[in-house]
This record gives sequence, C-alpha cells and structure tokens, in this order.
Amino acid sequence: MELSSPDIKILVDELQYLIGGKIQKIYHEKRDMHINIYVTGHGTKTLVFGPGKFFVTSYSLKHRDTPTSFCMFMRKRLKSSRIVSLEQHGFERIIVLRTDLYNIVFEIFSTGNIIVTDKEDKIISLLETHRWKDRTLRRNETYVAPPSVVNAKDLTEPVLYSLLGKTDKKIVPFLAREISFGGKYAEEIAGIGKIDKDRLSKDLSKAEVKLLFKSIVRFLNPKKITPYFVVEDGKKVDLSYLKLERHKDSEKVKTKTFDEAVDECFIAGMELELEKSESSVDKKRISSLEKRLDIQRGSMKHLEQLIEENRKKGDMIYENFQKLDDLRKLIEISAQSSSWSKAKAIAESNMKDRTVILESLDVKDKIAKVSVDGYKINILIEETLSKSAEIYYKKSKTQKAKLPGLKLAIENTLKSIDRKDSEKKTRQVITKKESIEKKWYEKFRNFESSEGFLCIGGKDATSNEIVVKKHTEKGDIVFHADIPGSPFMVIKAQGKGVGDATIEEAAQFTAVHSKAWKANAGVIDVYWVKPEQVTKEAPSGEYVQKGAFMIYGKKNVMRAELKIAVCMIDGIIVSGPVSAIKKKTNKFIIVHPGYTRAKDLAKLMKTEMFRKLNKSEQDILRKMTIDKFQACIPSDKGDLER
Repeated sequence: MELSSPDIKILVDELQYLIGGKIQKIYHEKRDMHINIYVTGHGTKTLVFGPGKFFVTSYSLKHRDTPTSFCMFMRKRLKSSRIVSLEQHGFERIIVLRTDLYNIVFEIFSTGNIIVTDKEDKIISLLETHRWKDRTLRRNETYVAPPSVVNAKDLTEPVLYSLLGKTDKKIVPFLAREISFGGKYAEEIAGIGKIDKDRLSKDLSKAEVKLLFKSIVRFLNPKKITPYFVVEDGKKVDLSYLKLERHKDSEKVKTKTFDEAVDECFIAGMELELEKSESSVDKKRISSLEKRLDIQRGSMKHLEQLIEENRKKGDMIYENFQKLDDLRKLIEISAQSSSWSKAKAIAESNMKDRTVILESLDVKDKIAKVSVDGYKINILIEETLSKSAEIYYKKSKTQKAKLPGLKLAIENTLKSIDRKDSEKKTRQVITKKESIEKKWYEKFRNFESSEGFLCIGGKDATSNEIVVKKHTEKGDIVFHADIPGSPFMVIKAQGKGVGDATIEEAAQFTAVHSKAWKANAGVIDVYWVKPEQVTKEAPSGEYVQKGAFMIYGKKNVMRAELKIAVCMIDGIIVSGPVSAIKKKTNKFIIVHPGYTRAKDLAKLMKTEMFRKLNKSEQDILRKMTIDKFQACIPSDKGDLER
C-alpha cells in the first residue's frame, strides 16, 4: 500500500497545525524518518516519512539505540528549529518541510529519499546520491524535483481538454500517471464521469471532458472528507478520504481524520515500542522484586538455621547436664574462694571431663562460654542450668514465630513477579497514545468567560482565516491586538448581550497570545469591532496576506495586561484570563512575560500547582507530564507570579 498524490494533498492540509512547532528529536529507522515535534496546544507529535508513507502517528515507535550518521547530522542541524511551512511540491509525492534554518525534502515515491537543503535549495546532505539524465541529487547541487507533465492543482478544463487530445493513452492510465492521481482514484474519477476506463483519452467529447473535470475537482478539493480504511480477513488493506465505489461492499472503519486512517494502515508494518511492562523501567522493577526475593529467601534460610541451632543448644545442655552443672558449680565456688579473675584457671585445672571446653569467662555478666561437640553455649553461673537451657528454647520459639510472616512476604513477592511476567505475556505489545475526542472549538485557542461566553482565537494565519470566515456571526465581537502578529479573537455572543467582564477577558487573552508576550511587554492596546467591519477587501493596489484582514470603521481601543492563569479542572490543565479562571476555582497560578525557558517554567508551574491541590488532585497531577503546562505558556519564555 502506498499513498498517492491526492492522499498527500489531503494529509498536508490536515497537518498544517504542525506549523510553528519545534523539532525535538529525530530518528532514522532503515528508510524511514521519525521527527518528534512539540506543538503548543497539541503536545509532542511524531511525524513519519518513508517510501510510500507520510503521516503523524498516535503510536509509540521503537527506535534503534545507536543513531546513524545521517540522523546525527539532522539532529545537529535541526534540533530546536521551528517549522515554518509544510507543503506538497506541486501535485507530486514530495513533501517539503521548511524550518527557520533548513528545508527537508521527502521524496516518498519509489524507494524514497530524504534531502536537506539550505534556504536557497542547495543540498547540504541527503540519504542517497542519485544521477539521472534530467537531474542530479548530491551535495552542493541545487535541489531539482522530478519533471512533471502537469500540476493538477492548476488544472483547468481547457488545459485538460488539450492534454487529453495529445495523448494516446487510455483514460485511466492518463489520469493515474499524467495527472498523478494513481490507479485507484483514476478509476473512480472515470466512473463518476460515466466514462469507460478503456476509452482512449483523445476520443472524449467536450461534454465528457466537462464531467471528467468536475470529478477531478471533487477529488482535488472535497467540500467534506469521509476518511476510512478497509479491512479484509482482519487486515487493513486500503484507505480513502472519500467514499469509493470499489469499497462499496467492503468492511470499512471510519476515522475522524484521514491522518488517523493512514496511521492505522501503515503502523502494522512498523516496529513498535513495547509497553512499559517490557521497558527498562519495568525490567528494573522486576529485577528489584527478584533481589527482594533473594534477600527474603536468604533471611528464611538463616532464620531456620537459628531456630534449629538454638533448639539444639538447649538439647545439648540437657544431654550434658551433669558435666555442665559440675563446671558451673566449680566456677561459682572458685570465684567465691578466690576471685572471678582467677576462677577460669582454677576451674580448668580441676576439670576431669575434657569433652566440655571452657572457652572464656564473662566476669561482668557472670557467664561461662563453653564448647560442647562444636556448639558454643552460654551458661549462667549464678542461675540453675535449666535456666540456661530455657533461654535457648525461648529464642528458638520466638524465631519460629517469625516464619509465617516471612513465608507470606515471600509468597507476595512471588505473586508480584508472576503478575509482572503475566502482564508481559498477555498485554498488547503496541502502545497507542491516549486519544481524547475534541470539541470543534478545541482546535483553536479558547476559553469560557466568567459570564459563560465561549471565546475562540486563531493560532496561526490559517486558523485566523477559519475563525473569522467560518465561525464569526452577526452579533459576535472580534478582537485584535494593536501589534503585528496578533491572533483574531471572537466572543461567540449567541444572540445574548456581552458584558464588560467578558470583553476585558477577551482583550487580555488576545494580548497574551500576541507577539507582545515575546517582546516582554506588560500591557498593550487591544481593540474590538463588529464582524461586519472585518473584511478581506483591500484598497485598490493593496494586498491582504493570509491570516490578515482589513478593519473599516471605528475601533474600540482598550488596555490589556499580559498575564494568564493556569489551573486543573476535572483532571485537565486549563488556562485563560485571570478573572475567568478565578470564577471556576481558587486553586490557580499566574504566568506573565519573563525570561525563564518554557521547559523550566513548566516544571515550576507543576510544582507550584502541586502545593495548591488536595491529596487526590495531587495524585492526578503527579502522573502528568510537563507538556501539559508547557502548552499553556504563550511563547518560549515567561515567569511565575509569586
């Protein structure tokens, strides 16, 4: 299965949210390239390129321990660089990822290739060097894409009619190769136009060309995509972003995005990371359990030896009762007649039975340390011999009472090890990152005002266009900071009167997400207008670039302070204007422009938030990564308000 040019176009359109993201890590696996990109509001995404494939995966991919030299080169040159654009080259199976430093060209046709160029398209490194009659791929050459007959994106009906009249190919091969639609979509386009796929292209009438062109436009610029993948015998065998006649009777699984369908289809052929139970973390846990088991078993063996030894010493006292009692009395009499310091020598000189050896005499505690058949036994001089035996029996009994607890501890450790092993065998080996269904407005910057109004704003030029053109209605209020690089923010009025509190909060949110934050400003001017004052119509001779709009009429200007509140609600980290967050909870922190790096600031935010939460909330927060907090920081830097 390989992606065709139309597939690439749809994917590139879907993945525009990656623009502005920062490259974190790059991996090179065989002929594939995996790029980890941190995108504010989306977290870390893994972009996959390879022969015939291009998508963002929701799975954890396995990576080699030692990176290739090409991978090391890319890491050195591209780490921490920002993505400026993601484009499809013409209508080819070529994707160009432009960063603020270099460009990466991914040719996913044939066996694939990866080319790194500077801003002037000069090749500075590439996966494989090639030479053809019409182009050369090697270092220090200017990158030139393969020649194409036509860019389908620029296709018009007259041009199509002219191209069809000049070729001897049948209609499906013509659409598949000359227009780069691939066989699957070429057959579908011909079928929609009710054209026999075996017809020669040059035999089509103008009416048939008109129908054909409409079909092409439908696939090039669908009003709405209906992505899915096809399953046969449990395997994912095909996919599409529009319903195809060829899949009419097939088992289909619908997906929310085309990227998700591509991810599901291609991931089966890729090597995935095992779950945490098989990761180094779990291996350490199992190793720790095994060490604990060794210690517990050692303790058990030692305890059993002590139990037996003390019991045996008690028995030995009774087995040698007369000899030991004679020795005890002899030492006691010698100490009384002479002194304790001389008692040992006197006793030894008067001992008749040499099977009992007096090793030493503890004068302080009045204890004779003797050896009987290799056993070291303590005899109390001033007590009966039975008292000495009783001490050993009591020790044995006390130690024996510890056995059940130690046995239970060993059983629990064994169960823990068995459970870990069982999890390793039964747990699904692929790990899919958690996917939470998002509401429509979550693709934009958003918050709920203290008065209950939904406020949405753009994240980039593309989403600015969508917010204003698609989601702004009469009665809404549109905001923009009086500085280049500001989002357009919209209060969704829903036919209700908007209060001053919401207007102030929307102004603050607009200011926070403008370039004023990066400039470390404290306050800036923000204005609001009615939707009918916002237009793309520019004065004669002027041009309004993507994401920008002309404002006509009176602007309502107000001052807005740059600060944002962050809190945890229902286990989710949320940010918004201070007064809007304060309405929801009193457990929040405030961030303002500053000089602490976003990653370090996110750690401080998590620590500060932890102090404000109760125990159950702390348990939830403890499991969160700092990415959740980093996504709330408007730019690369900031500081906590203390």
